[in-house]
Amino acid sequence: MRATPLVATFMALASGAAPLHAEPEWNVAAQTSLCGLGTTRVWEKTGFCGGFRGDVLFGRERNADYALGPYASFGTATFSDVRFGGGLSLLLPTLEGDFPVVLSAGAHSRNGADLRLAGEAFFGLRSHNFHGHYAMASGVVVGADSVVSGAPGNTLYVGLQIDGMWLALPFILGYEWLHKAPDPGD
Repeated sequence: MRATPLVATFMALASGAAPLHAEPEWNVAAQTSLCGLGTTRVWEKTGFCGGFRGDVLFGRERNADYALGPYASFGTATFSDVRFGGGLSLLLPTLEGDFPVVLSAGAHSRNGADLRLAGEAFFGLRSHNFHGHYAMASGVVVGADSVVSGAPGNTLYVGLQIDGMWLALPFILGYEWLHKAPDPGD
């Protein structure tokens, strides 16, 4: 008897929910940053951190929508190692949605020898693409990781994320220039 009102409430809410038509949007970007590396203290050595990052976010139909999806990253710290990992990203819209905050958390590894918990915050331009699946994103990133299993170590970084399209555009334009299409009037 008690389940009947619960089931009726669930059915009423489910039948009144608007259908979701959001297509996934993806992004690939390069990150360059100043990082602090440490083993016994938080910041013992300063260096360059850089890498590439890609994500796919689901649930966004307009700039003011929230989105959630997986990410993957590949990079280095001071060119002395290889770091890779992945996890989940959550997009939180702000300022009409054109400048969202993207919070990411996941697991990373340094040279495949350890397991690190990682977190990152992005703030910058990432508007929803109403005409395609690729969403350009450029802005500021702040992040950290800490070893959970393996030799002790941690990384803190602050830097810039530059959309992959900006990096690819000179090559695309060069290709188009070298392989000019014939003029239809000729």
